[in-house]
Amino acid sequence: MPPPTDQARWFSEEARRHDAQLKAYLRGALPAMHAVDDVVQESYLRVWRVRAEGPIRSARALLFTEARRLAIDGTRRHRAPRPPRQTSRHFAHRARTPHPPLQPKK
Repeated sequence: MPPPTDQARWFSEEARRHDAQLKAYLRGALPAMHAVDDVVQESYLRVWRVRAEGPIRSARALLFTEARRLAIDGTRRHRAPRPPRQTSRHFAHRARTPHPPLQPKK
């Protein structure tokens, strides 16, 4: 096996060591989320890419920030679809449609 690169060594020492904490954080913050492992993997990939461009002050902070953003985005995508937006055309049509007069209560 070839020796690890500086990037791989850094990743192992600075990012991967937070794996258990990160998964616990995601499960606690968003218990309905089922894809915790997918979010963690994508977070690692994003941290790896940022580190490839230059130094990172806090791998843990970046890792947790990316994971939180990914989890929130995933939650938004899986929400029930919103009802169609009512347009002004819809309201104009309703205004022209006659309604039966209100009957007084007896």
